[in-house]
Amino acid sequence: MSYYTVEEIEVAINKAKAIINSRTKEVDEYTRGYNDCFSLLVEYDKSLRGENSYFYDFKFKNYTTIKGFFKALKNSGFDSLKDMAEKSNYEIIKTKRPIFGDIAFQARSEDSQLGGAMLAGDGWWITTSELNEGINETRPLFFLETKLLLLARPLRS
Repeated sequence: MSYYTVEEIEVAINKAKAIINSRTKEVDEYTRGYNDCFSLLVEYDKSLRGENSYFYDFKFKNYTTIKGFFKALKNSGFDSLKDMAEKSNYEIIKTKRPIFGDIAFQARSEDSQLGGAMLAGDGWWITTSELNEGINETRPLFFLETKLLLLARPLRS
């Protein structure tokens, strides 16, 4: 399997962050499907792969809740988050050891505001703010991430 270089990942992360931060400034409130955490991962993938991205011309149906996101996922032909990751050319990381550029999904717990889609940045998990503040580094990236629903690494297209 072939992976992207650290430099390629860094450029893609920076492009995706700039796009989501720009969108955040355009709207008065956090908008799912536009400047939310899943949109961050879509823009990251498009920035990384260009026209070869599975999401290049992808139109996800509007959704306003997490439950709505999973319904839209099913309606778009995916059986699960894992199915979506595999179909869009990501390797599922079973060791739960993230590296720079990995994507992850985490369920929101009662003791944490962190939930949804995340991107492994330089020592931090990056995601969006539901307070419409753009991209945030939400918490440190740990050597072993045991509470993730999914951890996946982009494969070179």
